[in-house]
Amino acid sequence: MQIRNSTGHIVTLDDSAMTIAIGDDQGDAIVFDARNRTLTVDVQQGVAITVTGGNVTINAPHGVTIKSDTTRIEGDNITLQGKNVTVTGDTVTLGAAAAAALVKESLIDIFNDHQHRDQYGVFTAKPNLTGTKGVHSTTKARGA
Repeated sequence: MQIRNSTGHIVTLDDSAMTIAIGDDQGDAIVFDARNRTLTVDVQQGVAITVTGGNVTINAPHGVTIKSDTTRIEGDNITLQGKNVTVTGDTVTLGAAAAAALVKESLIDIFNDHQHRDQYGVFTAKPNLTGTKGVHSTTKARGA
């Protein structure tokens, strides 16, 4: 069954598919799918937000922006993947048990509490290319 209002919006009730869809003549739609337990917001230019089985998927070919005074991303496994990934801010903090691997031409391991800075905050040495959390071998980066 379809209900169309004067502005071109259509509400579709599909008993066999167990869906309720609200859409417009441009192809934008919100679909409640009771059988598959999904909610999908599908708008122009390929943008879609789908909620299913405890997962939220956002497809936005032209970008996603989240603005908030405080934003948290929590989970057991969090992956940032991209050709260029940028982290900006006045302070970037790793937790006490964290270790970070930075890859440029070679793998460099940087471990928590392992800093080589002078009294002005300038890096004076760098970790060696092979390190373990307990042993750090460094070389002077500038001047002897």
